[in-house]
Amino acid sequence: MNSASRGRLPRERQDIVYREIPAPGVLQPPGKQAPHRADRCAVLHPDQVTLFRLSAPIFYAHRIHYDVDYARDVQGFPELVVHGPLTAALLAGFRCAGCLGLKAFDLRAHAPLFAGQSLHLAARELGDRVDTWAPRDDGTLAMTVALDFQTSEPALMVRYPMFDTLLALTRKAPRGCRNPTSAR
Repeated sequence: MNSASRGRLPRERQDIVYREIPAPGVLQPPGKQAPHRADRCAVLHPDQVTLFRLSAPIFYAHRIHYDVDYARDVQGFPELVVHGPLTAALLAGFRCAGCLGLKAFDLRAHAPLFAGQSLHLAARELGDRVDTWAPRDDGTLAMTVALDFQTSEPALMVRYPMFDTLLALTRKAPRGCRNPTSAR
């Protein structure tokens, strides 16, 4: 089978930046604030059990997702860290009306999300593009995912069956939501 008979194949590029572990007691600079208005939003509440249930079947073995003492005492996080792939998959669940095929997926992680805090998901539809973001409770931007769709080709969409229930929540989310801090 040659590549022409397989159709279009996805192309991936990754630019990964790792942060240094901050010294104990050193305050981190404030993060970028999330946009204030969204067309759709949802709020989830990931806890230790949710993170463990995700880690186990996909062999996601980093201890910051399931060992709270390690996350806090060794890595300096206040709580377990929510998986980036979980947040990305949930944000990718927002689709534009009438869009069929995923043309491009641009993910940027800005700040960690933590268990025990609300996981806010928000989206703004702009024609065949959907900008999505996940702000933390304080309004700090944690992740953005820009989804560019085609309107006339079959979908090229990666499916995560274990996320179907969570993705259904985002599709039923109320409209006209705001950044968590904008109502204060």
